Amino acid sequence: MQRQMTQLRCPHPLTLLVACVLVAAILTRIVPSGECAASTPEPTAEACLQRGDEYVERHQYDLAIEQYTQAIQRKPDWAEAYNNRGHAFYWKWEGAKVIADFDRVIVLRSNYPTAFNNRGCAYMASGEPDKAIRDFNRAIELRPDYPRAYGNRANAYLRKGRIGLAVADFERIGKRPMRWIVGLGTAALLVVLLPAVFVYRHYRRRTMRKRSA
Repeated sequence: MQRQMTQLRCPHPLTLLVACVLVAAILTRIVPSGECAASTPEPTAEACLQRGDEYVERHQYDLAIEQYTQAIQRKPDWAEAYNNRGHAFYWKWEGAKVIADFDRVIVLRSNYPTAFNNRGCAYMASGEPDKAIRDFNRAIELRPDYPRAYGNRANAYLRKGRIGLAVADFERIGKRPMRWIVGLGTAALLVVLLPAVFVYRHYRRRTMRKRSA
């Protein structure tokens, strides 16, 4: 007994044309213009650092932190990336993260005066002037001609009430703070005295009225 063979039916020419168009469209989307689609290269650590610096200049600190973090992911031992991210954290004031980043910089580059100066500023903002002074001292040891570290240490000395040392540091960088200190003291004295004078005059007037009544 002969086995009946399955009969194939040729597609209609219009159907074949539509199918060809669909296949061509799919291939065009997968491989545009018959060429291999080029993948977008990831930015380098240096490019991420530069973008982060640009965001900092525009005060877009969250975006800057993202870029610095990407730079660190690409170069885990890059001190500059940690330093710049710590700077961005500082302006957002995320205290623990600021100090942690500067700690990492100092581990990676123990002779980096900028890191000690920056961590000193973080300690000042955290209300720890003694730790700040130690860091400013170290920054100045590493770089004796470091005006910013002298100025920051002077401010730390003022916070501690060590006026003589503060004045000496200000003078090292060409500033004459005595007029400013005297002016500030005079202003503070006026703020205290003027209300006292007003209260005294008011009390005296009331006393005189009672006596004349």
